[in-house]
Formats: sequence, structure tokens, C-alpha cells
Amino acid sequence: MNYKFLYFSGVDALAHGCPKLQGFVSRGLKSLTDAALILLAQYCKSLEHINLNGCSAISDRGVVALAENCMKIRYLCLSNCMHLTDTSLVVLSQHCTQLETLEVASCSQFTDNGFQHLTRTCHMLEKIDLEDCVLITDATLNHLASGCPRLENLSLSHCELITDEGIRHLGVSACSTEHL
Repeated sequence: MNYKFLYFSGVDALAHGCPKLQGFVSRGLKSLTDAALILLAQYCKSLEHINLNGCSAISDRGVVALAENCMKIRYLCLSNCMHLTDTSLVVLSQHCTQLETLEVASCSQFTDNGFQHLTRTCHMLEKIDLEDCVLITDATLNHLASGCPRLENLSLSHCELITDEGIRHLGVSACSTEHL
């Protein structure tokens, strides 16, 4: 489902009426709240594809609910959700081990610690967008290199703390990165 203007009452109707929903796209919906995500997560446990790019009102609370209830998630876009912290990554690592694509561009509070947790269990990751994740360092690349052997696409634009050494380590790892 793709909604540009969706409020809590709409999410409520959607969640109750479509419990087998597999995809939810709500790019740029600033009115989408944690309460709405919690409701969606409670009733739509079959979600596999979720795009919340630019849903700036959501926090770790909403992502935690999604991760704990929707463990089949394969694609998750949280880009431009600036209130998220490593808590979201830790809980995703605990519950969403089938994750294949994670887009978190401009989630500027994510750190190496969060990605360390994620790469311990999310070995199916093929694509990660870390553009403008300004706190990550070469340590994140080391975690990706050792924990994500299926990784093919990695975006690191504007990650100023990444050095040539981190890229070199990624290049000699077992991961199958094709696009950097």
C-alpha cells in the first residue's frame, strides 16, 4: 500500500482490515506516528516490505514495535527518520534476521555499536544505504565485511569518518560487494 496522506484513523482501518498486508510504503508522511506504527505492527504481522523514508515523527518506539511483531521484514527503509538511535538497530538484529535491504540514509544518530549488533545476526543483508550516517567509522565496515557475506550494494556517501583502510578491509573480505 502506498499512502501520501494517512492519519491514525486510516492506519487503524488498514491494520484491522488488512491483517495479511505484506507491504507498507509511506514516504515523507510527517503525520505518521509511533502509535500508528505500533498499531500496524500489532495487526499486520506479515509485513515484509516497509518504506518509511522521511516519516520524521517516528522514533525507536515505533521501529521496536515493527521489529518485535513483524519478523518477516526483508526490506526496510528508515532514511531521513532522524530521531532513531542504535536501539532500533539492536532490536532489528534480535527479531528481523531475514532482512535483505536496509536503507538508513541520514539517520545521523546511528553508530558503529548499532551496526555491530545488526551484523551479528542479519547475515542475509544484500543492500545497505548508510549515506550521511555521520557517526559511523571503519569499524562498521569491518562488521559488515565479517558479518554480511551476501552484501552486494553499499552506499557510504558523506560518511566522513570512513577511511581508505576501512574500504580496503571491505575489499579483501568474504562479502560480495559489487556497488560501493
